[in-house]
Formats: sequence, structure tokens, C-alpha cells
Amino acid sequence: EKALLDYLSVWRHVKPHTTGDDLKARGLPPGPRFGEVLTQLRAAWLDGEVQSFDDELHLLEAWIN
Repeated sequence: EKALLDYLSVWRHVKPHTTGDDLKARGLPPGPRFGEVLTQLRAAWLDGEVQSFDDELHLLEAWIN
């Protein structure tokens, strides 16, 4: 029950700051990879691997380049 309440109150609102437009601007061609990258970024936020927008950008750079 606590996990469900945590999801409803916190986890479902966690999203990466990066958008599909940001990925396009970085040269990633539109397609299924967009969803994969955004899902991985969200997971990184949830796992505590990313704790700031700068962390997210560094991780994104590592994945794309």
C-alpha cells in the first residue's frame, strides 16, 4: 500500500527535463529512440542517478555521443 501511495504522490510526477524537441535539437533523428532515451532519463531520476538538470544533461551527452 505504501508503494502505491508513493507512486501516486511522487513517482508518477517524475519526468526528465529533456523533451523530444531537445533531442531533435541535439541531432537525434525522430523515432522510437526518443521514447527509449526519455524513459531511461526518467529511470535515472527515479533511481537517484540524476539529481539535477546538469546531471541529466551530462548523462544525455554520454548516451548520444
